[in-house]
Amino acid sequence: MDNKYTPFYEIKEKQQKTKLYDEILPALPIFCVPFFKELDRLEGKSYSSLIGYASDIKIYLKWIKDSFEEYQDIPIEKLNIDSLCRPKISDVKSFFLDYLPEYPDEYHMERAREKGMKSEHITLANSKTTAARKLATLKRFYHYFLNLESENPYHIEHDPVSAIKQQKDKRKPIKIIDGDQIAKIIDGIESPDRLFGNRKTKREAWTKRQAIRDIAINTLLAGTGMRVSELVGLNLQDIDFDTDTVHLHRKGGKNDTVYLSEETKAVLLDYINNSRKQDYQPSDEENALFLSRKHTRISISAVERMVIKYTQEVIGEKGYTPHKYRSSFATRALKSGNSIKTVQSALSHSDPTVLIKYYQQENEEEKKEAFKNFDIRS
Repeated sequence: MDNKYTPFYEIKEKQQKTKLYDEILPALPIFCVPFFKELDRLEGKSYSSLIGYASDIKIYLKWIKDSFEEYQDIPIEKLNIDSLCRPKISDVKSFFLDYLPEYPDEYHMERAREKGMKSEHITLANSKTTAARKLATLKRFYHYFLNLESENPYHIEHDPVSAIKQQKDKRKPIKIIDGDQIAKIIDGIESPDRLFGNRKTKREAWTKRQAIRDIAINTLLAGTGMRVSELVGLNLQDIDFDTDTVHLHRKGGKNDTVYLSEETKAVLLDYINNSRKQDYQPSDEENALFLSRKHTRISISAVERMVIKYTQEVIGEKGYTPHKYRSSFATRALKSGNSIKTVQSALSHSDPTVLIKYYQQENEEEKKEAFKNFDIRS
């Protein structure tokens, strides 16, 4: 391997660190900086997680600024630590009940203004699960300042957030893409006319050219259960066809190995040796395994759109994201007789309780089938 080769995750982490410290934190009040430095340097939180925390905190501070008259003329980055103590518990409840269900999308409104477009009606909405994540962020945020020494200039004595309780969305049945559906998706990608019929658009015409790549992506997701973020981060150097393995940088900073089936290996080789070179024409410096039409690394959102497009045509329902392949892998692996511990290791799950939910759902299906024709007279 070339000594100059740098894994994509290292490049991405460096980019995210620069974004956090050079762009995001300067747009927040100065009292936020020690909080993020502690999470970064003492706890080793990933930069993607820290960027998510910063986004949640900025939304909350924007709400404080807009909700209380004394802060309305002050930029967010100029707010002082006392602003955190201004809301009462009833105010914070209003933040979660009335504000988060629909609030201004500042980022896209600014982008729209730059392009001369109307921007006053661009809003965002949070599900109960997303709101619960924001609540967890804010509880940790307040806990940090509440537990500083009293002589610290950023110490606070009032926490209006800790009393708030938020229930996540009730657990719905886990959606999976079963084996027959996966086969139909692959068949449909091979022959787009089966999926799109006579709808001859430029997008469907391009689909015929990118079929080999899309088959490789769907097969790799279904055959390994890897996350879409892990897939788009793969480089050519991460695939070892001699040992039939893929080297992954997992969520949480762990390095791991997954194993390729003969089918998955075959479609990857077909893509690498043919479509990647001919249809995507990467530069000599581009190491990304999967490429976009711009000849650069494919994005997470592009893979999500692609999977949703194909699954919707085959299954006829919305909501089948790439993560459903991960759910399907877990379900099929458990159904094949693998232990929860083995499947947990294959998916790099830190908590086995996640897999127990798949096991329980599969067990329920088996129980239903076993007793469907139960004869009380036999």
